[in-house]
Amino acid sequence: MSYQPDTEWKMDPVLEISVEVEDVGVTVHLTGILNRQTGCNVRSVVKELVDDDTQYITMDLVQLDGMDAAGVAALAAIQRDVRSKGGLVTWLDLGRSNEMSLDQGMT
Repeated sequence: MSYQPDTEWKMDPVLEISVEVEDVGVTVHLTGILNRQTGCNVRSVVKELVDDDTQYITMDLVQLDGMDAAGVAALAAIQRDVRSKGGLVTWLDLGRSNEMSLDQGMT
């Protein structure tokens, strides 16, 4: 199989990333472990979405099995990246069962 940079993130055995396109914005579902490597992959996916002019992104973390400090840093970087382009990130289940802001959960 040849290297295909646009699809490499889809084959990460530690973290499954799926993107659901909705009427307004997209939801990025994460299942598995969020760490240094997988965090970089998620940032790449979100960067592609922002580069395609997606303004509203919901990050669904409900199915995450674990996250280390590098994973938390990746989420903070995602929020900065999206906000810097005028977008909005909504977080589902940052250690709680309801929607919240990354700012509220990790200040």
